[in-house]
Amino acid sequence: MGERGGHEIFAQAIEDLFSGTYSALYVIKFRGIYRDVESAMDYCYSVSETVLNVVMKNILRSRRPGIDGDSSRLR
Repeated sequence: MGERGGHEIFAQAIEDLFSGTYSALYVIKFRGIYRDVESAMDYCYSVSETVLNVVMKNILRSRRPGIDGDSSRLR
């Protein structure tokens, strides 16, 4: 599940929360919790994108000939 899946679950949870089934106090409490969870999901997605970019740059760098003075790859 990607970022979009998390947002879809969040939207469904908010819709359910405001369906009229729950007390006002419950809605107030859980609305804040849901927002915090969504913020955490967004942060995790951002971190995962950063990690992926670092890994990909290192893979590409390691495949270039002549990296770190290793001229044997040029032959």
